[in-house]
Order: sequence, then C-alpha cells, then structure tokens
Amino acid sequence: MATSSSKKLHKLALIDDHAMFRKALASYIAGYENYSVLYEAGSGKELLSFLKDSKNQHPDIVLLDIRMPEMDGFAVAEFLKNNYPLIKILALSSDDDGRTISRIVRNGAKGFISKNLGPEDLLEALNVLMKGDFYLPQSHLNEMVQAMHNNNDLTPENIQLTEKEKEFLTWACSELTYKDIADKMFVSTRTIEDYRDTIYKKLGVHTRQELVLYAVRNDLAPKY
Repeated sequence: MATSSSKKLHKLALIDDHAMFRKALASYIAGYENYSVLYEAGSGKELLSFLKDSKNQHPDIVLLDIRMPEMDGFAVAEFLKNNYPLIKILALSSDDDGRTISRIVRNGAKGFISKNLGPEDLLEALNVLMKGDFYLPQSHLNEMVQAMHNNNDLTPENIQLTEKEKEFLTWACSELTYKDIADKMFVSTRTIEDYRDTIYKKLGVHTRQELVLYAVRNDLAPKY
C-alpha cells in the first residue's frame, strides 16, 4: 500500500511479508530526518505492480526482504537491477550466511543488513547507499568472503590482471592489513599500494570493501 509521504529528501519502499516487521521499520524511519516511507508491500509482485504504474513515484531505496513467498528477494533484486537500475536495494534477512549475502549482492543489492538491526544501524546503511557506496557490516563481509573462497569462479577474460595483481586480489579479500599482505607477497607496502591503485582503476572501485563486493558480483573469486 502507498503511504502518506512527507517532504523528506529520500523516499523508501518497504517490502516484507511480515507486517509487524514492516511496521517496526516504518517507525524507525519516521524518526529519521531525511527519509520517509513512500510505499509498503508484503510481496515482490506488489512492488512490481506499484512500479509499473506510471502515476507512482519511484523510491530511492527499496528495503527488501530476501525470504518471501511467490517471488523472493533474489528474483526481485535481479528484476530491479535489469529494469530499474536507479533504485538502490538494501537487502534484509535473518539468514546472514555468506552464500545468501553473496547471492543477493550478485543479483543487484547495494547492501545487506541483518533483521537483528537497531535504528542506528539502519540509518547508517541508508546514508551509505545514498552516497553511492555499498553497505556491509564487517562481520557479514567476512562471511561472504569465506563463501566466495569456497567456490571455483574464475577471473573473466575481459578483466586483464597480472599474476601479482591476482595474488593481491586474493589477499585483499581477507582480513589482512596491507602491511601484512606486503609481507606475504615479499614486497614493500608501497608496491602493494601500487597494486591496489591499479586494480581499483581497472575495476572501477574506490574502497577495499567495494573491491570485495565487485569480485563477488562479477565472478572474480580469489584462488589460494
């Protein structure tokens, strides 16, 4: 259902089949200075119908539950990525294992947050997405990286990385500091920074977290 929206700067859509949880999210958001709820729905299909109606304003961010009947969050995220790329997706789930996070990011989510969240966590995530960055708490990032390490994806042929850059990418997707990575690769920290800057430029990313998320979304799985 559409909700009464204020003149707040950023508009949100809440998609979750649990009405009580949606209401809790809406109450959080009502207290945020720059955000308001534009639309609430209990399924992905309802959201798609809302978006297809030309009379309706599109949200800036969709807070999207992953586990829903009929059309789950994975399918909704992929549809939005392909048809409404300007809408940012913040995935919500109590399933915070690495595989789930990896899959929803591949399907287009710009961030993930556990349903065991607090109002300050949600606000931080929304602010990060509106700045154009990815949001993933460090604990969840670690789980996603571990899941990524366990698969067999290869670097696409159109991404030309040297062997040293591939090795750096492997270590960059770990919890090691750049100094630790330099020790592992038997090079100077300055050389590691050069690898980092070169890969950032090649992949079009700006932070280490974006590097890991890009690797997951584009099948750049490090190999040990």
